[in-house]
Amino acid sequence: MQKRLIVLLSLSVLCFCLCKFANTTDLQLEPKTPAYKTVPQQRSISIFRSFAELQKKGNGIINRNIQLLKNEPDGRVLVWLLFFSLGYGMLHALGPGHGKDLVGFYFLHKKASPISAGKLAITIACVHTGMAFLLAVLFHTILHNIQGMKRIQIQNYFYFASGILIILVGAWLLYSRTKKEVMPIADEKGILAKNIYVVGISSGIVPCPLSLTIMLITMNAGLFLIGLASITMISIGLAVVLFIIGILTIKSRQGILNRLENTSRPAIILAEVFSYAGAIMIILLGLFISFVHLP
Repeated sequence: MQKRLIVLLSLSVLCFCLCKFANTTDLQLEPKTPAYKTVPQQRSISIFRSFAELQKKGNGIINRNIQLLKNEPDGRVLVWLLFFSLGYGMLHALGPGHGKDLVGFYFLHKKASPISAGKLAITIACVHTGMAFLLAVLFHTILHNIQGMKRIQIQNYFYFASGILIILVGAWLLYSRTKKEVMPIADEKGILAKNIYVVGISSGIVPCPLSLTIMLITMNAGLFLIGLASITMISIGLAVVLFIIGILTIKSRQGILNRLENTSRPAIILAEVFSYAGAIMIILLGLFISFVHLP
């Protein structure tokens, strides 16, 4: 039974990593192998495209409601926009990126509580949306001459910086794990609390493209407060999704260890495997992000 659990967990982690890699790399539209061998890849591309189209429709709905509010202020349209922003923020968070993988790897690495999951989710969401707000203000004021590809290049720098920070966080978690045996419990809890905010900032430093677009549109339309309210609701939706992922990871980790009995040797070994695997996966994630977004 224990071997089955370990094998199942290993396969789950491997499938998760392969899915993330497939969704964050450039997909080849021209098959290089016979058609019968590329059916799974084509299916994956189809799902990814469908999700992208769904997000595109969501962007259009938000933009149309902003234009309606610009032409004729209406409380019902505003309420609809805010509720739609909340739901769309949750949907948007399910797309590639947004810190989901980092949250999963972090809580695989460490034993944590639901409160820790909430803190990390809120930190990532606030920083992610806050950076978009700050960048939108800069683009609208002192950086208004920067347009087109140059704006995209600036966002690329944020991705690269985020990747470097994630590598450092993973390396620090790995180092801390090796020193755990000589660390007092009180100090370990304090470091856990600090790590949550460091991890959150490292992941959230990349400005949310959706929030950035909304702020630029609303600022140009003279609807600054409406734009701010909309991205706040998007941030809440993002935090909810990240919190759920954190809770699922925490409960899954603890559930597997409980089935093996926490004090048993297999459970202790598996807990060590979780800790080291989580830290190593965070480092690999940072390396991948940095490599893809090299300046």
